[in-house]
Amino acid sequence: MTYNASHTLYMERALRRLEPGDFFLISNGMTWNNITTENPVNAMIRGVSNIPFGHAALYVGNGKVMDLPLRLWPVRDMFSGYKSNGAAFVHCKTLSREQRGRIKSFAKVFYEDYKKDPGMSYGALAMSTGAAGELGTTAARTLLGDFLGKTYGKFFQAPATAASMASAAAHAFYGKQPALSCSAFITYAHAVAGHTMQDRFWRDLLSYPTHCTPGELWDIVRVDKKKYDIEILDFSKDRNDAVGTKSDWWDKEDANAAR
Repeated sequence: MTYNASHTLYMERALRRLEPGDFFLISNGMTWNNITTENPVNAMIRGVSNIPFGHAALYVGNGKVMDLPLRLWPVRDMFSGYKSNGAAFVHCKTLSREQRGRIKSFAKVFYEDYKKDPGMSYGALAMSTGAAGELGTTAARTLLGDFLGKTYGKFFQAPATAASMASAAAHAFYGKQPALSCSAFITYAHAVAGHTMQDRFWRDLLSYPTHCTPGELWDIVRVDKKKYDIEILDFSKDRNDAVGTKSDWWDKEDANAAR
């Protein structure tokens, strides 16, 4: 079961809390688990990073969302088109109105530049650096455990981060937008607006806003509750009520985080 008409009111009520600059983490495919023949890339990212989400998209307001590979479309169409079975609606509580305006303006400029030269704005490099980052995080958690893995994962991701920095410099030299993955598009847009999502120490030492993964975004927003408010929507079952409760998976995540 995936997003359908029965979820429309459920989704629209959650959407009212979002503003330009907020974003979504999305599970695309037929089931919540990581075994699916639908959206295999999304399933692979979920499986490698061991989180329920394999895609990210930026909310730009008025019910519209922008994601990469570049699409600007209504949120409901995105969930329907991707056959989404669940999503995290992430509200960034500390963004100012001016910062939200800058993020929206950047998204518009990026969109126009991409249409002129799509091959230079997004491509295999963005996908490969994102995949390398996920593998680095997985390696860190496998060797060091979940807690230390999150802390030292940046060292394992360093080659992917360096590649994204080099790519950004090359694109800037030719006056082009950087090659960005779906998650990096969000962190880069926020950086343009003066909002740093990654931890400052790690950002200065081993991070750069042109490199980010869904797993890294999830780690950021679920830990820093002062800056981010998260609402999980489960589309895996048809709905009869207006707004339902959190999924069993989310309850388990809350319990694990409280330990």
